[in-house]
Amino acid sequence: MLIGAGADSTSRGFQSFFKIMALHSEVMDKAHDGIPHAATQGDVYDGQLIPKGTIVSPKLTALSRSKKQYSDPDVFESNRFRGDLFDASASALAPDYLKRDHFHYGFGRRLCQGIFVAEASLYIDIVRVLWGFNIKAKPGHELNMDAKIGT
Repeated sequence: MLIGAGADSTSRGFQSFFKIMALHSEVMDKAHDGIPHAATQGDVYDGQLIPKGTIVSPKLTALSRSKKQYSDPDVFESNRFRGDLFDASASALAPDYLKRDHFHYGFGRRLCQGIFVAEASLYIDIVRVLWGFNIKAKPGHELNMDAKIGT
């Protein structure tokens, strides 16, 4: 079992979270509805008017697989980010989207407030797994990265 710093407080926090959600399911329903991004003022993009109040959803797949940024975005290239010195926050706040290496923490004033914790937690978890395990595909079993997890 791997136990990292803060695991106990995280575990206890989740226990409380599940109890609260069970007691106040209407709050969970609001969270499921999400908080859409809306244009705060009218704008014109590519000759098209985006009226004030228009709900805008970024297409993360297109942003992450831009051929302007990556020569072959659908191919796994282990060295793609070698030499990238930006942390997640610096990348997410870069004014030029072509200098961003990922978009899943949000944008601008809606940038995830836990970005530093999330990046550090992922890093710690991944390096500990790499340190402790030798991960290989099961012989004779083809892995499909496009398949949904759990199917």
